[in-house]
Amino acid sequence: MWARYSRYPGRFALKIYNSAGEAVRTLKDIRLGRSVEESYFWDGRNDAGEMCASGVYIVFLTAPRNVYYCKILLVH
Repeated sequence: MWARYSRYPGRFALKIYNSAGEAVRTLKDIRLGRSVEESYFWDGRNDAGEMCASGVYIVFLTAPRNVYYCKILLVH
C-alpha cells in the first residue's frame, strides 16, 4: 500500500476498517508539518495481533484537507 500525505500540516491517519465499519488496524496516526511519501504493509492482522478473516476491507487515509479511501480484498 502506498500513501502520499498532503502538503498541509496537521494530523494524518491511515486506518483499515472491516465491511461492518469497525476499525481493525491503525497503520499510522501522527501529526506532520511537511509533505511525506511512504509505503505501508498490512500483514492482515488487527491491532491485537490476531489474523483478520478473509473479506473486503476499506483503507482510509485522513489528511487535514482530504480523505482518501479504497477497498482491498484479504484472501488467506
